[in-house]
This record gives sequence, C-alpha cells and structure tokens, in this order.
Amino acid sequence: MLHWCHRKLKILFLVIITICCIYILISSKADNLLKHNKKVHIAANDLPLILWWNAMPNDYGSTSLCDWHFCRFTTQRKHLAKAKAVLFYGSDIDIGDLPLPRFPGQLWALLHEESPRNVAFMPYQQWLQHFNFTSTFSRYSDAPLTTYYLPKVENLTSPTYVIPVADKSGQNNQGLVFFMQSDCDTMSGRDDYVRELMNYVTIDSYGACLKNHELPDSLQEQQHDYLNNLYSPEILKLIARYKFVLAYENGVCYDYITEKFWRPLTVGSIPLYFGSPTVKDWAPNHKSFIDISDFNSPKDLANFIKKLDGNEAEYNSYLQHKFNMVKPIGNERLLKELRTRNSSLYANNFFQSFECEVCRKLYQQPIHVQMASETHYQCPHKPIYPSMFGKVRNNEEWRSAMELGKCQANILDRFLKRNLKFTKDNFTKLLNDEMISGKCLA
Repeated sequence: MLHWCHRKLKILFLVIITICCIYILISSKADNLLKHNKKVHIAANDLPLILWWNAMPNDYGSTSLCDWHFCRFTTQRKHLAKAKAVLFYGSDIDIGDLPLPRFPGQLWALLHEESPRNVAFMPYQQWLQHFNFTSTFSRYSDAPLTTYYLPKVENLTSPTYVIPVADKSGQNNQGLVFFMQSDCDTMSGRDDYVRELMNYVTIDSYGACLKNHELPDSLQEQQHDYLNNLYSPEILKLIARYKFVLAYENGVCYDYITEKFWRPLTVGSIPLYFGSPTVKDWAPNHKSFIDISDFNSPKDLANFIKKLDGNEAEYNSYLQHKFNMVKPIGNERLLKELRTRNSSLYANNFFQSFECEVCRKLYQQPIHVQMASETHYQCPHKPIYPSMFGKVRNNEEWRSAMELGKCQANILDRFLKRNLKFTKDNFTKLLNDEMISGKCLA
C-alpha cells in the first residue's frame, strides 16, 4: 500500500513538472511571437513607400512581395514627402497636377504602352528627361513592352485558327482584305490610305471607320469591350477567313507594335503592315508580312496582293511560322525576347507588374539613378505617312498638334526645373503667350 502511494506521488510530480514545462514553453513562444510581431510592424513601416500619382483608385493600397523584396504602394498624396518613388501612367497625366515640389532622391517612373496620339508632349527629350525609370514599347526603356501585345510564342506557331488557302477570301462574296477600326482620322493617315486602297481591291471594313460590313451578332458586344477581347476565339475566327489583314497602326513609333500585327500572324493570314519602322526586327521570319512602306502607292500594293492571291505556293511562303515544323520562327531576336522577357509585365494586370519593376529598382545597392531620353519613347516629331496619290486630310491638324506638344514639353521642362507647384492656368497662359510670340518653337 505504501509502495502504491509512493508511485502515485511520483506520477503526480511528473505531471506537475510536465505542465510547468509546457507553460514555460508556451509563455516563451508567446513572448517571441509578440516580439516578432512588433518587429514585423516596425519592418513594414520601414518598407519603401511607392506612390501612384494617377490611374489607380483613390482607396488603392497594398504591400507586395516582388521576388525577394517588399514594398508598400499607395495613392494617398499626403505621403508624397515619404515616397521613395512616384508612378505615372502616361495616358492619364494632367499637366496642371504634378507632384511638386519633388523631394531629393525621389524617383519618377513612367508607364506608357500607347503612341503619343493623346499625349503630344510625350516624345520630347525636355519632358522625358525628368523620369528615372520607364516602361514603354521601346526596346531601350528600362522595362520594355515591345512584345506586350503578343501573349506567347505559341500564338505564332499554333495551327488552331489556320484555314486552308482555298477556303479563305473569295468565299460567299467575301473581300480579299479584312479591316476593322473604330479609331478614325489617326495621326498615321490610316483612313486616307485605306480609302484609296479600296479603289483597287475589295476590303471588308467592320469598324466605325469606312464601315461597309456588319460584325456577326456574337461579336457585337465584344466590340464595346475591345481591349478585353483582343484575342477572343470569335474575332480570331473571323480574321482567319481572310487572306490579307490591314494592320495599320495609329502612330509611327520605333518598336510600337500592337495586336494589329500579331493577330493576323496568329490565325495564319498575312498582315499588310504600316507603323513601326523597326517591325522587321520583331517579325517571326524575314517573309512574314507585307510592308506597306515598300510600295509607291496603294495601287501598287493592290496589284501585288492580287498577284499573290493567285499563287498559292507563294502565298504559303509567308506562313512558315505555321507550316515549318522544324524551325517555324527564324528570328532569333524575337525568340530571345519571348524567352527572357519579364512574363509578369505581360500578365493581365501590368500595373502591378510595373510596381514590382520599380520596387526592385529601389533595392539596388547603390541605386543607379539615370534620366530617361527620347530613346525610351522613339516617336518622330512630325507625322509620317506611306506613299499615296491623295493627301492626308487632317495632316495640318496633326502637325500643329505635334508642334504644340513640343511647346508643351519646353514649358513643362522649365516648370519642373523650378521645382515649384504650378496650376493649369499658369501653364496655359505661358503656352498661349509663347505660341503667339513664336518663342516656343524658335
């Protein structure tokens, strides 16, 4: 009996010791966790703060992990003085609403995938030199978007939408050429060229510009949400029915290549291209498209494609990216770009991807601060058109717009160098005075 009592006491003692150890362990863990949380809170406050100046909703805010680096993002302008970088989306820039004064060491970063159609001062050195980081269509920007409109290499090589040549244009009174645009009277003279080309070859035009065909019912709704349906199966199937597709950009800038070029290549049709002077650097093969710039007139182009229409073997020679099973793409520059580009920039939300590009920049040791130049956004300062018999009807308007853009860039440069807040009224008054005196364009 005594032995049994001793044994019970021993077990009780062990239980008490175990409970005490567990308590001490839990207390220690809790204390460490509390200390960790305090460190995390302190560390979060020490993360680089990046301010979106435009484009994002007013209540936007996040803490993001970019590779191995954390950054905080906000649209709250009250934090301007603390921001390590300020982000701008080019299309939404308001001349009278810039983050001034600019604080020492503060990086300005520009995201802009569009041509200067709506931002006439964008191509000029006087404006671009105030940015330290850019993401544009130019191969020379810090985070290039040159192939932004080409989702993946498989778009070029996949036979998914390819239709046999015999079943393409010419069936059911269908035209030889496909055209679909609702952005009319562009600075590249698109409507004027296509209107003249229509005199020599049948063109089915589905958009608001030069419209002569109705879209199928299945595409009527998509037309109102064009940017989110660039590669919808319905639109690709429609384009695939045509031998030739007018791929005519709204602006002529180096490396500015949009879905207008890539979609016909995706479906196995031949693009009739005008736009980027460097498009040959990015085409899948030397013979993948027809360059409108190579012809003296729309009539010459029409004669060429009608001749090609009657020669199936020659026509198919433009489609090696679809038919060559050994080496469908011969352009090593394009292959390297698609293989090494930052895929996140080409995801659905490239705003967040741009954020991370800037975040990583802030963690460089030391931070290499540079100023952008015109190479980051290579667009001619005057409108450029292909050869045609007629004149571009709004040529003078676009020339005046680009001259105005140069004047705007000069004045913005002076205001930004003063580093003082100014209003749109201040800017407009000076612009008008200098345009009238001729000083701005001297």
